[in-house]
Amino acid sequence: MNRFGLLLVPSLLVACGGTVRDLDPDDDNRVVAKTALRAELGGSDVDVVGVTVDPIDGKRYVFDALAGLYRLDADGAELVFRTSDLIADDAWPQSDITDVAALGGGKFALTALNDGFLYDTNTDTFSRYFCYVPGFIEDEFAPTPIVQLTRSVTYDAQRNKLFAQPQTFQNSADAAPEISQVGQFDIEGGEGYGWIDLDDPAFSAGGIAIDGAGRMLLGEGDRLYRLDLETERFDRVTDLSGHGIGAIGGLAVDGDHALVVDAETDVLYEIQL
Repeated sequence: MNRFGLLLVPSLLVACGGTVRDLDPDDDNRVVAKTALRAELGGSDVDVVGVTVDPIDGKRYVFDALAGLYRLDADGAELVFRTSDLIADDAWPQSDITDVAALGGGKFALTALNDGFLYDTNTDTFSRYFCYVPGFIEDEFAPTPIVQLTRSVTYDAQRNKLFAQPQTFQNSADAAPEISQVGQFDIEGGEGYGWIDLDDPAFSAGGIAIDGAGRMLLGEGDRLYRLDLETERFDRVTDLSGHGIGAIGGLAVDGDHALVVDAETDVLYEIQL
């Protein structure tokens, strides 16, 4: 077992392969709550990269890439685990953690370069969970090595599946992206399947979530998009800049509300859909 430090570095290692309606950006009444996460997490030196809602008990969590996972409630924020204290059973991330998804029952999926990981609070174990580099893409670019990086992951309790939105790069994540996709993963882990290619290789969602109609919401920059996983139709829903959001760094759905982390200010917005 190895203790790890999380630092994004170029790597040549490849892993195994209610309905949303348009938001009026000028309607401030749709923002029902704001939480200044820097104050809640205890200082200005934070980098919140994800927000998630437990599908069983409805508790809310945010992930600070510089510290770890926090549970949010009416009394404030409580640290669930600190990344510097984690011990990996079989592998450790090749980059900073980029997002988190609550699976229920005290389990959390986390993403990093090339891989997804599982943290189980019941056993205090951290291990490799799923790999989102499909073999057919490795073959397409061979012999040039590729890496994939996703900034977003979500758990769909209705389908009992995980979804991630990785980009593919040649040699390292510092290169220009070649492909941008959405992939799905069994809850048991393993390789991804059912890949959906997005038109723009530069598209990189800071957060994804599943709405009440079973469709995927993706947040990139200050814009919110919707992907129908059955028809693969991809539509822009709204521009959130009018609500004060500069760049979406985390996204979740809680009932008929969207939870949006602004990566520029580390403020958590709760917006009525």
